[in-house]
Amino acid sequence: MSYALGRYGWRDFRAYLLIAAWVAACLVCIASRHIDATPTIILSPIGRHLRLSIYVPNLVSQALMLLLGPGWALPAAFLASLLGLLREGMPRTASLSISLVDPLSVGALAVVYRAFALPVDFRSRRSWGWFAAAAALCAFITASGSVIWSEVNRFGPRDTFTTWLGWMFGSFLGSMMLVGPAMALVLVPWYRFRGRILPAPAWRGSSFRLLIATIAGVGLTLAAFLAASSKLAAERLEMALGRNLPPEVRAAVWDAVASWRFTAWSGIGIVALITLAAVAIAYWWSGVWETQNRVLAEASQRAQDALRVKSTFLATVSHELRTPMNGILGMHELLLGGGLNPEQRSYVSIAEQSARHLLNLLNELLDLSKIEAGKLEICEAPFDVREQVEFAGGLLRPKAEAGGLALRLFISPEVPRRILGDGDRFRQILLNLIGNSVKFTREGSVDVEVDVGSGGRKGPMLSVSVTDTGPGIAPEVLPKLFQPFAQGDISLVRKHGGTGLGLAICKQLTERMGGTIEVESSRGEGTTFRFRLPLRAAEEETPPAQPKFSPPVASDREALRADVLLAEDNAVNQLVAQRFLERLGCTVTIAPNGGEAIEQCRRKSFDVVLMDCQMPDIDGIEATRRIRENELANGRRMPIIAMTAHAEDAWRERCREAGMDDFLGKPVAFEELRKTLLRCLGSENVQP
Repeated sequence: MSYALGRYGWRDFRAYLLIAAWVAACLVCIASRHIDATPTIILSPIGRHLRLSIYVPNLVSQALMLLLGPGWALPAAFLASLLGLLREGMPRTASLSISLVDPLSVGALAVVYRAFALPVDFRSRRSWGWFAAAAALCAFITASGSVIWSEVNRFGPRDTFTTWLGWMFGSFLGSMMLVGPAMALVLVPWYRFRGRILPAPAWRGSSFRLLIATIAGVGLTLAAFLAASSKLAAERLEMALGRNLPPEVRAAVWDAVASWRFTAWSGIGIVALITLAAVAIAYWWSGVWETQNRVLAEASQRAQDALRVKSTFLATVSHELRTPMNGILGMHELLLGGGLNPEQRSYVSIAEQSARHLLNLLNELLDLSKIEAGKLEICEAPFDVREQVEFAGGLLRPKAEAGGLALRLFISPEVPRRILGDGDRFRQILLNLIGNSVKFTREGSVDVEVDVGSGGRKGPMLSVSVTDTGPGIAPEVLPKLFQPFAQGDISLVRKHGGTGLGLAICKQLTERMGGTIEVESSRGEGTTFRFRLPLRAAEEETPPAQPKFSPPVASDREALRADVLLAEDNAVNQLVAQRFLERLGCTVTIAPNGGEAIEQCRRKSFDVVLMDCQMPDIDGIEATRRIRENELANGRRMPIIAMTAHAEDAWRERCREAGMDDFLGKPVAFEELRKTLLRCLGSENVQP
């Protein structure tokens, strides 16, 4: 017992509570052996009085198995029966064989519960149904002891059958009337008590090994039961056939009995050997299986760690690249707004396009990293379908017209104006598909069609197709087109560029939104990309009049009379933001770190604060919190706009929680900065 407790890690005083409970259960089993619970009924089909033998030790053992497990119930069941039968004067062989019946039935109950992972709460019809089936199996096994009992008491066949029925029905009714209701009342509180008071084992074998061990125990017990039963039957056969027979017949009978006994013992030995061999093989295989599972679990954990490291690396690289990209694109925009000759303007435009292409690549890598890490969030809010389609078409129409293409938009009247979904991701898929068609189509047109289709069980679907008259895609390329870094015609890819991430991201986004995406194409006949999303119409609202899309054009006609605090530690980004603000007519004060920004806001009230989120000493998040705390004294709240190279949605949430009013992602564009300032300042700060 001490070794078992040490094996399971139970070394404190609470383990003795478990031992005490088990000893008490054993004593109850032994004492209950003397309880006579054998009501008599008349069984009409056979016209005999049937004594229902409700064997209390067996019922206590069943309850003990459900409360503590088979390891604690089987010894108690065996000891109670063996001691009680020996005390009543039953022969040792018969006592041993009958005593094995109870642990055999309780072991069968444990196998059923463990093999099928049955619930033991007894609070549902399903759990009661399984318990009734298991109790019937236990009753059938328990009734087998009545055969040996009848043999010892020299019952005839009819009395033996009646006794067998009484044991079986009595055991089943006892389980259903006593064990089941008792477990329904005490089992759930007992498990709570046991989890709170009794120690949990430090070592736990696999459920498969425990199942094999239980089956092995049942098998060996069955073999021992058969051995004892065969010995008893052989003795009676010898007594019955060895009387008043001629010597030659008697010799033949003894030879037959000996042969039968040898055959029976050989069969029992073979059963025992097969059981032991099967258990040994099962233990070996389960060890190999557990080792493989452990190796796979460790490999999976390493893969998750590597994915986490990669995501962190990409997020860090994204931030570090966006910071210089802000300077590059900002300087390009400042140069394009200055007095350049046509050749210089052409050079600067090419450099700006290359920088924006690099920024798009960075965004795609970051999106793919989020998708693989499961951190990409899909927001559900009402958005205007027509507005998003027209925005994507208006943004790419100048590029299409520059290449001699016609970009046409067709939106069915059946499409609701506003639907529920992620409008930003919907626009991202559209821009990617239309951009690919415009990029790879040399002549002809690109048609975008939006309609309502049927999704079968999913209900109505929003169907969007992008069809071009490009060179088409080879059939062998289509199956892998939506895989990361997969590309079609290498010659076209080298000519137009691309990494093969856009379509993979579109597929992942579509599936995350509950839709599908597919492609139809053949060489020389163009390509059609079609994606479908669940169509859930939102409540119609009267939208404000929106002007048709026009490409962003920086305008200096409107001057913003604003006193701006620029909290930025990077010198290049300071210069870019300062020049942008001065072009808008703002007065700029620069704070190189968060502490200086807090001090400046304490001294003076600014119209707006542009706050970089990552700065030395005190970052922008903490600086904003302290500024908001200081503002509680004077009652005036300054608008604070976050400026950060972090593009994740989590950073937007952190900025809002810190008290920031708006968000600008780097690289900051001039027009985006102007619109953001207008939202925060209002029309009173605008001077025509």
